[in-house]
Amino acid sequence: MLAYVRLRRHKDAATLIDKMLAYNPNDNQGSRYLLGSEVLRTGDKERAANIFDEYADDYPPYCYELALVHILNKDWVKAATALRHGFSANSYIAEMLCGNFNPIPLAIWHGTNFAEPETATDYIEMYGELWVSLS
Repeated sequence: MLAYVRLRRHKDAATLIDKMLAYNPNDNQGSRYLLGSEVLRTGDKERAANIFDEYADDYPPYCYELALVHILNKDWVKAATALRHGFSANSYIAEMLCGNFNPIPLAIWHGTNFAEPETATDYIEMYGELWVSLS
């Protein structure tokens, strides 16, 4: 799965993740946190948005991905709302999207490892290209 993700073979990755989730619906591997981004990059914005809606409360990068779907659809109000949720869930992603690729970790308690800079770095490395293509 991760090989397909790294190779940008999004359709293959999404297909494999779907199979993995069918075999292991409890998803102790966290595959669901890659599925939406892979589906979006295959062009299926509607399915991706549904996945992002379902898991954005648990996985901050999905707030940004949902915003990206709304930006692609030119729905600016919904995009702004999703971005605000993303900013509060993991502000490091916003910093990296704005060009600061080494944000200083905040001296606060992060409620989950998904709120930490490492998650932001992983997200930007794997999925930042679509954001760059918007500019």
